[in-house]
Amino acid sequence: MPVVVTTPYDSAEYVLQLMRSLGNDATQTLAGNLLSDNQPYVQPILNSGYRHLQRKLVSRGYQTLKKRIVLTGVLPVALRDPGVQVAINYSGYFDGVQNHLTPALPVDLLMPMKLRERQTGSTLPFNPMFIARDGLPSRPQGIWLRDWIWQQDQIEMCGATQENDIDLLYAAFLPELVLVPTPSLVLILRSENALGYYSLAKWAESRGSPLAGALFARGDESLKDIMAAEGLYKQRGNTRRRGYTGRAHTGWGWF
Repeated sequence: MPVVVTTPYDSAEYVLQLMRSLGNDATQTLAGNLLSDNQPYVQPILNSGYRHLQRKLVSRGYQTLKKRIVLTGVLPVALRDPGVQVAINYSGYFDGVQNHLTPALPVDLLMPMKLRERQTGSTLPFNPMFIARDGLPSRPQGIWLRDWIWQQDQIEMCGATQENDIDLLYAAFLPELVLVPTPSLVLILRSENALGYYSLAKWAESRGSPLAGALFARGDESLKDIMAAEGLYKQRGNTRRRGYTGRAHTGWGWF
């Protein structure tokens, strides 16, 4: 009987079999020798290649690695002082004076991309927030947070005088791959070639092989195939020129 496909994702073991084939480590069996599952360095190298692939895709705006979450109950700034700032990090929220356990950044956040806000308890549309690329302005706090900056692994803001919610769009990283008891699924569709080459390049690099550079280049070529498929999605609809000010724009702007 034909094999029934139950998932579109490749397994980590399939990628390792590809690595062994590409690296000439499957001459006797696909279980390999130097890249067999029971070698202690194989899983870390595979995950290093996985992270490398994800960083490359994030820098290119890959859709699969984007997630959205609403952070509720961002408390007012503790002191109404232009010199006081608030922050949200992986541990919780700092109101300018003391720390709170919530809201906190999601543990899979690699970096924030877009923020919007509205008053807590409101059902009104979210208002856009703006990246303070040259640092947060020195200004009295008002009802809106308005400006934000990403530094020291936290979102820093001037603070607001009312409690707000933040609609956060962010680049996420995927869970680490494991081989036992059941090999993980690689949650990036048809990425086996790029992941295989990048992981094989990491292994070759660790052994001082001069082939590492060529393997990284092969991975980059395979990455283009992934992004070509991504381009079909991004070209699917109408495009509109954004207004000159940009501040009237309430959408995300990078879907």
